[in-house]
Amino acid sequence: MAAKYPRPWMTELRKHKGWTTSQLGEVVGISHNYVCAIEQGTRTPRPPLAHRLASALGVDVGLFMPRDVQNEHRQGESA
Repeated sequence: MAAKYPRPWMTELRKHKGWTTSQLGEVVGISHNYVCAIEQGTRTPRPPLAHRLASALGVDVGLFMPRDVQNEHRQGESA
């Protein structure tokens, strides 16, 4: 079974902008179901989509990486 990486911060940012999942999906070119899956952590966006989402929500694209990947990236920077 694949790991889940919920993104409650994404839901909060989307709602703060006053967007539904459908509206965010329209902005970045995906379905509202896919937006929900990314927010719930059952799907991880590939880099091009992660960049579009990050731009739309005004966050760093690294937030869309699973935690274990984020940790590996940070460890590599400090080496």
